[in-house]
Amino acid sequence: MNPNLSFSFAATPGSDDSQVSKSRPGPAWGNSVKRERNSTLDYPERGEVKMKRLVSYFSVLILATQTATTCAQMTEKPRPGFTLTISGDTDANRRGVYVLAVIETNISNKAIREGGCLPLAFRAGISISVEYNGVPLEMDETKPTVLNLRKHQKHPVPCNGSMFSHEAQPGGGPEGAFEDNLPLSTLYDMSKPGRYEITVSKETFPHDPERSVIVKSNTLTIVVPEPEVSAPN
Repeated sequence: MNPNLSFSFAATPGSDDSQVSKSRPGPAWGNSVKRERNSTLDYPERGEVKMKRLVSYFSVLILATQTATTCAQMTEKPRPGFTLTISGDTDANRRGVYVLAVIETNISNKAIREGGCLPLAFRAGISISVEYNGVPLEMDETKPTVLNLRKHQKHPVPCNGSMFSHEAQPGGGPEGAFEDNLPLSTLYDMSKPGRYEITVSKETFPHDPERSVIVKSNTLTIVVPEPEVSAPN
């Protein structure tokens, strides 16, 4: 028999039964029993906490996936079906008159058709950017064309002049693009010597901002030289 093991008997009042208690010297036995009891009691609670954490994790994961999918659907827009190219005489025009060609080329798999009676600068979704020596240049509000443009922007009127009809077939080639003229000098004062940089933009769906994408043209540079000084006689 282990000499460190001892037994004690205690009679329970009012009962013939006796209770046997076993003890071991040192604090280890009591701590072991305490830890065993605590761990036994904690098992259901820990399992419940783990389950709650898993449910919360998967709920957050599902919510994040749904949010990402929704955002992707909201931000996804149709690819543009055309490109823009501007060209024109970039040499100095002593009269200060500049007319550019704006070419829209079909790069989609279906025909593009447009019609109306408004000049290019008046059409919905068209934007013109001009920089003079690196500084944005505003339209000349004293020019008759600009005055008419502002009037139309405030009070749009139906077409009452000559109509135009454009069509660009898919697949490229001569029938895969159409051209518009842009009389730039009727909108801007380009009489001052310097460097003018012009870019034209067009929205794919000007009346549907959720789907619309802005297509920009190349940038065309026009240099207006200093006036020649006549030699004295």
